[in-house]
Amino acid sequence: MADEKRWRGRKAKLEADLAAAQKEYDTASAMNTVTTSGDPNAPEYQAMLAARNAGLTPYRMKLEAVTRELLGLPDECRHSPGCQPGWVR
Repeated sequence: MADEKRWRGRKAKLEADLAAAQKEYDTASAMNTVTTSGDPNAPEYQAMLAARNAGLTPYRMKLEAVTRELLGLPDECRHSPGCQPGWVR
């Protein structure tokens, strides 16, 4: 019973972490917009877009890391003795 509680707790924590990371990314993305008129192929526009993307990189990396960990949890459970896959679905 303790194992089940631990695995379900890990899944719940990862889901909460994922929601928080998504919210942080959405907030940063909304605050970091590129507004310019003219040609989107212009060097100024491309420079602004590159700066925006660079600013969002840490948020994107955190979001991807938590997503990867959450998606890998069922496989980790499957290879752990005593873990039932239903606990992490």
